This record gives sequence, C-alpha cells and structure tokens, in this order.
Amino acid sequence: MAIATQDGNTPVIALLRRDWEFLFNQLRSTHAVVGYLHRVAASAPVLGGEPERYYELAAADAEAVPGALDPSWTRRGGQPHSVPLLPAAPAGSDDDEAHTMVRIMLEAWQRVLASLDSLPVGSARTWAVSSSTPWPRSPRPNRAPRPGGCVPSLPGPTGTSSASPSAPP
Repeated sequence: MAIATQDGNTPVIALLRRDWEFLFNQLRSTHAVVGYLHRVAASAPVLGGEPERYYELAAADAEAVPGALDPSWTRRGGQPHSVPLLPAAPAGSDDDEAHTMVRIMLEAWQRVLASLDSLPVGSARTWAVSSSTPWPRSPRPNRAPRPGGCVPSLPGPTGTSSASPSAPP
C-alpha cells in the first residue's frame, strides 16, 4: 500500500485490486474497509501485503481489552457485547444468511436516501413539512392503521396529490 499526502492533509492510498477485494471480502462493508485504511495509513507501506497486515491487526484486536461502553446503550436496553474491529474469519461466515439480510436492508435504505437526495432542491421544504405532519392514530388500541390510511401525501408536479386517497375507516 503506497501512501502519500496531498495538500498537506489528504492521505492518498494505493491498493492492488486483489488487496481491495481481500479487504472487502473479509469485512463486507465499504465503511469498514475505509476505517481499516485510515487505521493503517500511518504504517509503512507494503504494496500487496494487506492480508498479512490485516491478520496481524485482527490478532491484536482479538487480544485487546474492551473499552468502556457508551452508557446510552444500556439505558436503551442494549446488552454489553464486544467483538474485534477486524474479524479473523470473513464477516458473515458464521451466519451468511443473517449477514446477507443486513446487507439487503442497508442497500435498500441507501436507495431510499439516494432517491430523497435526488428530489429537486426547491421541493425540500414541501417534503419536510409533509413528512413532519403527525400521522393519524389507530382508532382501536393495539391495531395499526389500515394500509394507505396513514401515508402523508406529497403534492405532485401540478399540485395534485401523488399518493392515493386514504381508505375509508
């Protein structure tokens, strides 16, 4: 991995394709790969030596003592759980089906957010106001509103509603 500093503060990292593929297959997350690259950016560059460096850091992570937990997690009912930042086995190898489900959900949310981000800038206020309008409560306790009955409608391009009318109660 060759590292150079550009303009004094932006690190530039060069990887062989096989090293990128190794890191992504190992971590299965672009965010985790970028975090790893930030972690190793200051170390001596060895182009093509990522698997060796990765496994050295994974071994160090496995032996590390867990740090203090954020108390807000336990207040919300979270359970203390510590795992190495860099797993020795590829991410999801213990339960590929569950890991795949999480990836599918993350990719779906990414598409939703990208769609929202692609809305015309001038419609941002209208969308924000419409989406902050409280949704009606269910008339009966412990029952969800009927489909279509709680979706706020957004004005369409000609001032018409872009959502179908609510279903009758």
